[in-house]
Amino acid sequence: MTGEEFKKIRQKLKLSAAALGHALGYKGRDKNIAVTIYRLESGRPIPVTVGRLLEMFDAYGVPRAWTGETAQRKYAAQPKWSGPSGFWQKIGEQLEQLAKPQLMLDTTATPPSKDSQQAMADIAKRLSELIGERSSC
Repeated sequence: MTGEEFKKIRQKLKLSAAALGHALGYKGRDKNIAVTIYRLESGRPIPVTVGRLLEMFDAYGVPRAWTGETAQRKYAAQPKWSGPSGFWQKIGEQLEQLAKPQLMLDTTATPPSKDSQQAMADIAKRLSELIGERSSC
C-alpha cells in the first residue's frame, strides 16, 4: 500500500489523521498520532499489518470507539460504526427480515395434483420407515 492509497482511504472514511491513528492502535497525544499518520501518507513505509487493517476499515468501517475521545465526542449522535454508505443499514434490514416469521400463505397457489399428493405421501412414508430403521439400531 502506498501513502497516497492510505490517504485516500482515510479521506473516504472521513476521519482525521488522529482518529485514524487511534483506530489503528497508535497511542499518545492526538497531535503526535496525527504526525505519525501524515508521515505514513507522505511515503514512509507502511507496515503490512497496518495496511491490511486499513483495507478492512475501508471495506467494513471503523468502530467509533476505536477512534479516540475527540472523534467520539464529534460523532456522539452518529451510528457507532462508520463505513461504506448504507452498508450497516442494509445489514440491519436483512437481520430484521430474518427475525420476522417466515410463514406466509400463498392464496394464489393452485392445490397440488393427485399425482403430486401421492408422491408426497410416498416420500413421507419412506422417511418415517427410514427414521424407524435408524431408531431401532
